[in-house]
Amino acid sequence: MEKPQSVFYAEIAIWCSLAIEALCSLVSKLLGDIGFDTFLFSIFICMILCIIPYKIGCGSNAMRYFFLILFVASILLTLGSVGGGLEFTKADIVSSVVSLPFEVIALIMLFKKESSEWFKAS
Repeated sequence: MEKPQSVFYAEIAIWCSLAIEALCSLVSKLLGDIGFDTFLFSIFICMILCIIPYKIGCGSNAMRYFFLILFVASILLTLGSVGGGLEFTKADIVSSVVSLPFEVIALIMLFKKESSEWFKAS
């Protein structure tokens, strides 16, 4: 069975979200909001997360659910830390706001009927 367009679009959306995160980390570093060690850690995490769209494109149903869990956990952690005194840089806020629609679109595409059938067949 050929990979559905919805899965392809989900991959693109996840790649865009990761690119936005990496770019915002770079901007934070250039503005002096974060140190070099924090910048390297952010880029390292982005590199590890690149496994997600790759494995999804290969048909990994487990990675599809892992992405959903990661999305929900990140939303809960962000909402929980807003009132907890954790300070966000301007780039972090921009990254969260701009990448959120990409992640939501990716989840919608990944859990469409045609996508689910393809993941079950893979």
